[in-house]
This record gives sequence, structure tokens and C-alpha cells, in this order.
Amino acid sequence: MEFFGWAQLKLEETDMGVNEYDWFLKADDDTYFHMPNLRHFLMSYNSNKPLAFGHQYSKNKMNYHSGGAGYVLSKGAVARLGTEGFNHNLVCDQMIGAEDLYVGKCLMALNASILDGADENGSY
Repeated sequence: MEFFGWAQLKLEETDMGVNEYDWFLKADDDTYFHMPNLRHFLMSYNSNKPLAFGHQYSKNKMNYHSGGAGYVLSKGAVARLGTEGFNHNLVCDQMIGAEDLYVGKCLMALNASILDGADENGSY
């Protein structure tokens, strides 16, 4: 099931055209987002920069977003994944276990900003 989410992200990046949208939300079917709050949160960020927001999880000195909580990628991050990540195994090696860990590893290798998605009140 986790691999489907990653394959879906790859498919959307190549088929939809990354410039049609500013932000890409990856969430499981049991995850709830309050879209007005998310929209308000993202308004102060530049979607052209390679940014990723979510519930930050650190394991083995690797920062990544917990996939179960969902995460948001800017069009800059998705474009960089598509042009420099997916097609270059030296940057983003083979898929490792969980999709969220793999996306985090790949984004780190591409020098994207992996940021915590909590608002000014510490809420997600």
C-alpha cells in the first residue's frame, strides 16, 4: 500500500504537469486535513522553492515526515524530485522500505527544506 502512494506521486509529477498546482498533498485515506487552515499556513511560503511540510520525525539522524500524518510538497520540491531525483539513482537510490522514509532521504539529497508543519500554536 505504501508503494502505491509513492508511485502515485511519481505519476502525478509526470502526467499532470507540476506547474498546474502550487502544492501537492500526500495523505492516506484515513487522514483528515482542515483545508482552510492548510491554505492559510501555506500562503506565507513560496511554492517555487523546494519545500516539504509535515509532522517531522527523526530517526538515525534522518529528518523526514511521518507518512501516516501526511505531508505537503511544494511544486518546487516535486519538480526537483522529477528532474533530479526519480531519474538519477545516484541521488535517490533504490526504494527503501517505507515511502515516507524514502521521500525524506531523497529530499535531503536534493537539498530541499524539510520543515515541521506545525502552526504558530504548535498545531498541525
